[in-house]
Amino acid sequence: MNTGRTLTGEVFITGGTGTLGSAIIDRAWREGWDCQITVYSRNVTSHAKLTRTYPGLVRTIPGDIRDYDRLYLAMIGHNIVIHAAAQKHIGVGESHPIETHTINVTGSENVIMAAAQASVKQIILVSTDKAAYAGSVYGSTKRIMESLGKAASKRFDLKVNMVRYGNVLGSNGSVLAVWSDQFNSSGVISLTDPSMTRFWLSVNDAVDLVVDSTKTPSGSILIPLAPASTVGDLARSFFSGATWNVVGRRPGEKSNECLISDEEAVYCMSPGIKHPNFPYKILTDGEHADDRATGYYSDDPHHWLTDEELRSMLDGGGG
Repeated sequence: MNTGRTLTGEVFITGGTGTLGSAIIDRAWREGWDCQITVYSRNVTSHAKLTRTYPGLVRTIPGDIRDYDRLYLAMIGHNIVIHAAAQKHIGVGESHPIETHTINVTGSENVIMAAAQASVKQIILVSTDKAAYAGSVYGSTKRIMESLGKAASKRFDLKVNMVRYGNVLGSNGSVLAVWSDQFNSSGVISLTDPSMTRFWLSVNDAVDLVVDSTKTPSGSILIPLAPASTVGDLARSFFSGATWNVVGRRPGEKSNECLISDEEAVYCMSPGIKHPNFPYKILTDGEHADDRATGYYSDDPHHWLTDEELRSMLDGGGG
């Protein structure tokens, strides 16, 4: 089914072999978008598969976002950049903060500066709920990336749009993949805390969010009021026969997630863009919208996901 959401022209995706980049490519292929997509990533083993699976749509360039000169040369001739490359693992961030900083902060700065120098018209920066009330190295680096994006929207002749969302169900390295390996091996799965809550989107919801962000004002962040579940409910939905081994929270992990902090809420407004599965909010840069507004947290979501909805989301459907 064609969603009516498309990107056109020359599209450049950093980290394009990951879950989001692959989903954007697949949607473009299935719906026949009028675009050419360049994947820029270090995961060269996936490049041949992409060009073979999507002939005529995808070209690939091996590269690291920390290499500014290569990044700039690769971007020339593109009109849209989607910056999805990142070091995303919370535990790795706590153990290797310098590596996480160079990828997520220095690398993001390189992407923005290269896009401006290469006369790219629009860039979309992919952030995370961990950036709100950042309690981890990963979340802190993404919060800085958001600030870099806001500053660039004022400094350069470049439209800068940002998205901030939670977990994509079934993404690469997701908890479901870990649990599946554990369950198949021993019938026992490891839970940090069954009462923890998390926001969830389907991979198609994430693609919608990225495409919809192109219609928002430069310097703003498009945020879905995403549905949520407890970690325990997630485990029961997919591994009903499993025994639980509760191991406790790891360093940097929160009990509940936050997509919009209380301090940010007063700067949020409802856009003219609608999604069938959840409302959107736009976080503006300093424009008061509602002084009475409060934040958005995963323990008090717009919608609690049922078992059926969670399973549907894993198949690509909406929440």
